[in-house]
Amino acid sequence: MNFISKLFSKNGSHESTEQVLTAPASDIRNEELREVFADNNPPADNYEIKNENYLRIFMEQNFYQKGYNNGYEFHSAQSLENGIAVIRSEYQQLLSIRIDDMNSEIYTLELNKMQVDGMPGNIQDQFELRINAIRESIKNCKEEYEKSSNNSGNIEFSIGKYKEGYLNGQQQYFNESAFAGSTGLFN
Repeated sequence: MNFISKLFSKNGSHESTEQVLTAPASDIRNEELREVFADNNPPADNYEIKNENYLRIFMEQNFYQKGYNNGYEFHSAQSLENGIAVIRSEYQQLLSIRIDDMNSEIYTLELNKMQVDGMPGNIQDQFELRINAIRESIKNCKEEYEKSSNNSGNIEFSIGKYKEGYLNGQQQYFNESAFAGSTGLFN
């Protein structure tokens, strides 16, 4: 030990250079941990869980305006059919996502139902009612998916608005083209 103390001391003497602590080591350690792991900020009170219904958001789009813009810009029958196909496929994709979400919710409810097995009350009946309601919604979504393949069902109105806008945009383009050509300014 003498060799080590001589090696690390400034003057090479055997004098101890340790500091005397006034507080017990456990108190200092607790204070250090408190500084590292303490969160002095209160939890957020206005935390909001967002459960957005993407189908509703999709259906609230302005399909007339989309159709008008596409009709004015592209003005061909093929682009009209492509636009309708895009709307239909996006709608079907959102329906598929919704069905998958409801199936995972059923799975979670089934697990929770098994965990409360044997508890008094009608908790299992409540789980069963919720599961049956979700299964009915899945059935409705699958029917709507099939209807959308024929441009009918809930998507029919949106496709109708898109067609109307497309035809009006196309007509506006042709009117402007005819006017510009008749004036001779754009030849």
